[in-house]
Amino acid sequence: MAALDSDECDVHLLAGLGRESMEIARRVLADAVASGNTLQVAESSLLVAKSAFLVGDHEAAAANAAAAATLFAAADREPWEALATYIEVRARAAGGDDQRPPDEEIGRLRDVAATLQRLGWLAEASDVRVLLARLAIAAGRIDEARSDLAAAAKARHRGTPAQRAEAWHATALLRLADGNRRGAKIAIGNGLRVIDRHRSTFGASELRATASVHGVALSQLGLRLALEHGRGTDVLAAAERWRAGALLSTIGATAPRPDATRELAELHQLESQLRAQLLEPASGEQAETAVARLRGGVEALERSVTRATRLAPGDPRSISARLDIAALRRRLGHRTLVEFVEVDDELCAVVVSSTRCRLVRLGAIEAVVVAIDHLMFALRRLVMAATDEQRAAPALHRLHIAVGDVNARLMEPLALAAGSSLVVIPPAGVAPVPWGLVAVRAGAGEITIAPSAAWWLAAARPSMRDTGGVVLVAGPDLDGAGDEIRRLAAEQPGSATLTGPDATTAAVLGAFSGADIVHVATHGTFRADNPMFSALALADGRLLVHDLETMVDPPRLVILTSCHAGLTGVHPGGELIGTATALLSVGVQAVIAPSIAIPDRATVSFATDLHRALRDGATPPAALARAVATAASSNDPLAVMAAASFQCIAASTFDAAALDVSVGAPTTL
Repeated sequence: MAALDSDECDVHLLAGLGRESMEIARRVLADAVASGNTLQVAESSLLVAKSAFLVGDHEAAAANAAAAATLFAAADREPWEALATYIEVRARAAGGDDQRPPDEEIGRLRDVAATLQRLGWLAEASDVRVLLARLAIAAGRIDEARSDLAAAAKARHRGTPAQRAEAWHATALLRLADGNRRGAKIAIGNGLRVIDRHRSTFGASELRATASVHGVALSQLGLRLALEHGRGTDVLAAAERWRAGALLSTIGATAPRPDATRELAELHQLESQLRAQLLEPASGEQAETAVARLRGGVEALERSVTRATRLAPGDPRSISARLDIAALRRRLGHRTLVEFVEVDDELCAVVVSSTRCRLVRLGAIEAVVVAIDHLMFALRRLVMAATDEQRAAPALHRLHIAVGDVNARLMEPLALAAGSSLVVIPPAGVAPVPWGLVAVRAGAGEITIAPSAAWWLAAARPSMRDTGGVVLVAGPDLDGAGDEIRRLAAEQPGSATLTGPDATTAAVLGAFSGADIVHVATHGTFRADNPMFSALALADGRLLVHDLETMVDPPRLVILTSCHAGLTGVHPGGELIGTATALLSVGVQAVIAPSIAIPDRATVSFATDLHRALRDGATPPAALARAVATAASSNDPLAVMAAASFQCIAASTFDAAALDVSVGAPTTL
């Protein structure tokens, strides 16, 4: 069993699934310690070290790798001792906690690289030589660095995709050391293509997103080179080369495996039973046992669904396309695109219009993060003061000050024309920004959010069907959901409604297919531990991200008035996983959803204003801008919260005229 668990852990490590591999590795280590088998303790400690490194816990990775190396040395297992030492070296370098003098550290790394080379760990030896070269360059020992990089570059065509990409990284650094910038850029592109091809072999969006981590170092090097010249077009091209590529390369539904489809159905059935059991007034040991059994079954099925969906085959042809900047300018028309770019500790913005592309340096990321944190704190205080008139006015005042501070750091330096219609590619490494309020403060017009400029340009596709009408859904246990849907039904005559016990997962998923607009008012949950199980609460259980990925004929516009519906898990490379991004990945052209939690009753009036604007023919971004402006100008704390929360993620060619909001008799699905 331990061997099988170790093999499963290795598979998760190769797929970039650090959380899952860590869970297995810790279990294997505990079993090994309990058995007293020293060699198994060493092997499982090494698995824990690899997993910790993958999730960014470099201190734990170094400690476990060092412990494994000591045990392997005692057992006279030199090859495995060398591998454990390699993991320790990488972890200490990544964590920046190695305090040895440069000469001493260079000597140690050279010994480690030589040992790895002698024992046949060729790709690992190349990794260490790249670390060596960086230290040597920092110490001014350029000739030594050139020698190490030349040796590391030989691994470009062997080892895992991550190791081949690292060898191309070494090649790029070597060419830079020789003054060959053009050759360095070619090497960066070659390395990213290795990871791109590797990523395309996965059918599961989760695996595509996690695989992107292996290209981050190369993409950051490319960004640094572009920033040195300071040309906006170069920085934009470099930023887009590795931004949300997994989402861009997979627009369209994921064909589910039969076993995954069956287990998803079983999961929904079991969750329905669990919900019914929890609503029963019965108590005592028997009831607790029944709940525990059902919860255990749900957890087991979640694991099974995860395994099944990860086995879906990819398409090697689905490599993400490069951004066509000329086409982007043509498509922008009257709009302005702002792409925020993080490089090391600096935040920049590339501002693109139909006529020019310019780079604006915004300064240290830390200052922006602090300003956004203050804004989010002000929003939370506003929520707490919403029902107290004496506290509400000061809370609103502090919020306006915080919005002004964020605007001063993010928008004012861009010198945008008043009333500009914006497409914003947010910085992936900072907290969600209430863009609606910031845009109002900046004097901007409508604002569209997109995961990348390439996605915004390429994602929208013309529908092959006639217009499909409006579907309105109210989930359970949400204060105000029923009132919201009734008011919207009056605003959207002819709309179909699903409320109460009729709003089941199967009925709602079926209603999604073929509709023009779907509006769902319900509780949303974001699963940070596994974003693929983020969900919308419905009458019989959860509508999961896994379910959304099976849609064949998705609606054009989805509006989610549920807290956390717009939240996403952010993976390195700007890869996003969550409810909203799952909808985008299967071809939904626009999603309007909150990116921060909001009180249940804050959305009723806001949603009504939004639908009125849509009925009048406004595009989703324009309709949202109208609703935000109305709410932001009020002194109602709940209305201001709604204005702060919602964002519109939309493709460039969204056709508002194609939306079917024709008047007719209300219907119930």
